[in-house]
Amino acid sequence: MKKSVFKVFINALESQEKWLNSMVGDGWRLVQVRGCFYSFETCHPREYVYRIQFVADQSIQQLDQYKEYLDDLGLTHFSQSLNIGKFAIGNKRWRPYGKGATSFAGLPGNINSELLILEKKNDGTPLNIFTERTEAIQYYTKIRNAFAIASILLALTFFVSNPSLYSLIADLYENGTADWRIFLKFLIFLLLVPFCWTVFTFTRKIINIKHESHTYE
Repeated sequence: MKKSVFKVFINALESQEKWLNSMVGDGWRLVQVRGCFYSFETCHPREYVYRIQFVADQSIQQLDQYKEYLDDLGLTHFSQSLNIGKFAIGNKRWRPYGKGATSFAGLPGNINSELLILEKKNDGTPLNIFTERTEAIQYYTKIRNAFAIASILLALTFFVSNPSLYSLIADLYENGTADWRIFLKFLIFLLLVPFCWTVFTFTRKIINIKHESHTYE
């Protein structure tokens, strides 16, 4: 039996990972993902385990080599787009984050492969994407930086773009009519809040890992 699901995530990493593992817990294995559309087929409950990995900082060559490495390990992987924190000119994208370096993407290539969904047979061993605390800190830092850049861009759009929120509210108060641009401002604000929360979440993760490192030293 197969089924398709449309699902949107504000947090495309942790929330999506939990959801996929809950789906396989109910006996649904992922077979395809295209944007927000997921295709599943039946399997034994908890037969597989999923992890979401952020790989947007990798070059095309690095990503291809990594996928070959995953194939050698017998891990199934699905590429997924995460359209945040990047500047685009045509089919070229610049992502100013990840280990202090810049990453350029293009079509064809890694422009729609910012995330990898990893699938592993549930044999009782964990599916780890890093083995040391320093790797975890570097990994969470590049995710935080990506969302931080997206948050800054949204904040600048919200506060700097014309007309200002004050003038839109003043016009609403004086004339009793709402300019359509006030709804656009509201939408930007709705996007900004979860992005800022994600930055806070991963910053807290980094601080906790560093604290644990000092504790065990």
